[in-house]
Amino acid sequence: MLTVVPEENTPENGPAAGPSLIDGIELSGFRPAGSAPSVEFNPLTPTLRCVGLLVEDLDAAVDFYTAGLGFAAELPTVRTHVFGEEVDRVDLRPGVGPSIEMIRGVSPGGLHRMLGVPAPGVAYVGFESSALADLARHLERSEARTAEVRAGDTPDEVWIHSDSTGGLAVRIRPAVQNQ
Repeated sequence: MLTVVPEENTPENGPAAGPSLIDGIELSGFRPAGSAPSVEFNPLTPTLRCVGLLVEDLDAAVDFYTAGLGFAAELPTVRTHVFGEEVDRVDLRPGVGPSIEMIRGVSPGGLHRMLGVPAPGVAYVGFESSALADLARHLERSEARTAEVRAGDTPDEVWIHSDSTGGLAVRIRPAVQNQ
């Protein structure tokens, strides 16, 4: 156990010298109050909207999150595609915060290899961006390992492989207005 004893403030030696202390703990590693850098809005910064969980038993997972944790499920199950892989998906809404996209691959094994993540488990985090096309160009210039899903001239989704993000795949969609 570390014990820090501050110097006493006496008339002979004046105020205690050295780092600030709270309850005997040194605060020298903290940034001084009021010195936080100002954060300016960057339109390329996406907003977190969901967490994608890759599961083996979709019904059991949905039952746990709805009955056990009180999430609201947007049923019925949707058959859709993630990176060309057919999946069954149920969106789960918590009381507050990002939603959970519960997904199960229709063909076993393909999706987790494509995303570069283990299965079952957290497969991706989903973001929205008000400047998706600009963000896609920025990611391309930064040499991130990306893939775009598009039906026209602009991307409908941008995926970033887990190799570029430090271990978790990222999906970015256009921002939905009026949320």
